[in-house]
Amino acid sequence: MAIKAELDTKELLNVAELAKNYIDSKIEKTDHGIRYSLEGSANSDPYFDEICLYSGSAGIVHYLLQLYKTTGKQQYLEQAEKSYPYIEYRWREKPDLSLAFSPWAFTSGFAGVAYAVSELYTTTHNKKYKKFVEEVVAEIIKNAKPADDGIGAYWSGSFGIVADSGTLLFLLYVADLFERHDWQEFTVNAGRILIGQKKKYSEGGYYFEGSQFNEQIVPGFPIGAGGVAFTLWKLYDVSRDEVFKQATEGIDDFYRTIYRYDDKGFVKIPHDIPNENPVYYLGYCGGNAGVARYFYKLYQETGEAKHLNEVELLLDSIVAAGAPEIHSEGYWNTVAQCCGSSSILNTFLGFYLATNKKKFLNYAKRTAEQIIGDAHYELEGGDKLAKWYEAYTRLEPQNISAPIGFYDGAAGAGSALLQLYSVLTEHPQVPRSVDDPFPTEKKQEVKEND
Repeated sequence: MAIKAELDTKELLNVAELAKNYIDSKIEKTDHGIRYSLEGSANSDPYFDEICLYSGSAGIVHYLLQLYKTTGKQQYLEQAEKSYPYIEYRWREKPDLSLAFSPWAFTSGFAGVAYAVSELYTTTHNKKYKKFVEEVVAEIIKNAKPADDGIGAYWSGSFGIVADSGTLLFLLYVADLFERHDWQEFTVNAGRILIGQKKKYSEGGYYFEGSQFNEQIVPGFPIGAGGVAFTLWKLYDVSRDEVFKQATEGIDDFYRTIYRYDDKGFVKIPHDIPNENPVYYLGYCGGNAGVARYFYKLYQETGEAKHLNEVELLLDSIVAAGAPEIHSEGYWNTVAQCCGSSSILNTFLGFYLATNKKKFLNYAKRTAEQIIGDAHYELEGGDKLAKWYEAYTRLEPQNISAPIGFYDGAAGAGSALLQLYSVLTEHPQVPRSVDDPFPTEKKQEVKEND
């Protein structure tokens, strides 16, 4: 794909704001404040709850705050604050999140909701937001279940970032934010449960089961071994307890064992193993863009260049597979931060900021062009809007939807475009989630080496 001599930064910002207009078209005003309706943005039931970080209000608040910080427009902050009362209403009156991996999960449960509300607090310093976060943390701690052997604690019994590791990462984040050493101590002790989950892989290395998937091993970062190892490293960072560090040993060997290579040596990661006909995902949830986070964290911890080189190989392999322009079986018709173009752009840009290697900035630009080109631009109520039609569920290609959420739809696509806009205009506003190790600004001391 031919890249424009200079990607129009105004276009990046414009499409990001048009995505927000589409999100606004789903607003319902209730007695409890603004509700973002998930009905009508999909042809099937919503993937997760209406207030969660993945698909609902919390992710939209996160996006609105990113818009505010990038543009300085007060209207975005005002809308984010107006979105809070409905979140609080759900917490106090209707707290059931039946679609979540656990009520306390990060992307689908109240940990992610509290994460977005903590951003409201750090932006406004309004103590009601801090109080909300404190209430959620208290319930998370109260609902922790002691491990059968007495070492650590759990909430769902699944240990990937989509489940209990995500809860632990949130607790570490908020303990640092509010300087709550008691929360940190609880999290370190609870996290000890992860150590005993390590398993030997018959063909080499060790792995963790992040979630149950038809008795198969799923290597993807938020649902598999890399995400659990990432969490263990974060627990080591705050505790300096060597047992967490030791528990990560052999995970890199596991990935190198399961890699599949094309005839040019580029890496493919099967979505699940064993599988006679594997699908090779490219995005965050099941593919290279997610596993790259684990290897970059490993590089940060060890300083070993081979892990940095591994990240580069994983990301070059995404492009070698035809992305972002060509949609392969594992990079189907989806723009999502979970499995699609937005997650790939985020990772390309993150590695550019980490290394200053211009090819990754160019990869990010190409991906932005693809996202902009795949958007559908419509007029509704006099407002122009941008939305993305996706076959979100890969196994249901006939099920086309246009989600509004952060991990599944318009908010995530707009966020990716905003990230690139902020870097190109040299005012970085690149928010990093609790499981994202890449920097928010360019590492000036790293020399370019393409």
